[in-house]
Amino acid sequence: MRYQLTLLFTLISHFIFAQLTISGVVKNEEGKPISGANVTISPSTSDETLAYFITKSDGKYSIKIDNPSHETYEIKVRAMNYAFTSDLVNESSTNFDFTLQEKAIELKEVKLKESPIRKKGDTIAYDVSNFKDIKDRSIADVIKKMPGIEIENSGRILYQGEPINKYYIEGMDLLGGKYALANENLSADAVDKVQILENHQPIKILDSLVYSSKAALNIKLKSKITYSGKAEVGLGASPLLYQANITPMLFTKKQQMIGSYQGNNRGNDVSRQLKTLSLEDFLNDSEKFSNESWLSIAGVQTP
Repeated sequence: MRYQLTLLFTLISHFIFAQLTISGVVKNEEGKPISGANVTISPSTSDETLAYFITKSDGKYSIKIDNPSHETYEIKVRAMNYAFTSDLVNESSTNFDFTLQEKAIELKEVKLKESPIRKKGDTIAYDVSNFKDIKDRSIADVIKKMPGIEIENSGRILYQGEPINKYYIEGMDLLGGKYALANENLSADAVDKVQILENHQPIKILDSLVYSSKAALNIKLKSKITYSGKAEVGLGASPLLYQANITPMLFTKKQQMIGSYQGNNRGNDVSRQLKTLSLEDFLNDSEKFSNESWLSIAGVQTP
């Protein structure tokens, strides 16, 4: 019986002493407790974290290690706006206080990057800088890369497989369907965003009355006053080949202007950029042309 009690006492003693507990207070130089300090303990020979504690408003911490197997340990204390500190303890240590010195911590620069595509209501905005690379010259080169938008060989723009019904520059319809002239000559560097206006009704008075499944495209420029365009001149030797494209552009909030001189003897169709690409504008032009032949004033017969 005495032997069993001795064995039980030995086991209990071993369990009690096979645990390392270190506690203390983390405070500043004025003696005030520091809350939110991160206290960790690790072997002095490695960076392995064995236990940790985050101080409360009283600044107190308590760390326990079961079955300690190292002679010395390192306690590390970190807190915002305070310098890092640490110290070594051993199995005989029970209470350890830390006094931290204030230190301004310089945070790394954080750069906020705008999402390349944003949607607000029926308007989808594509950020041109996220799609443009050094090889792109005109805005048409950039629009080709934007998801959901295609440009056919004719210059017609499709959104989700359907042709757009209007092409605006700062909300103004300058070219009335002949938008390839602006799309292929407007510098990509001058454009901030390309907007897709879904379910766009081009006739304002019918906006809330007649539903439209078509989309329109709007160009948002970087500056309030924009000078842009393209100037290309090429010459050849045999048989005196030449090609010229001079297309100056001016855009303001109230005024827009595009002029273009193009010519060549290489067989390229310079009138391609002047074709009406919008179905609505094409129908309007056809209706105007037809009305001229349909309508007339009857002459008065001779009595």
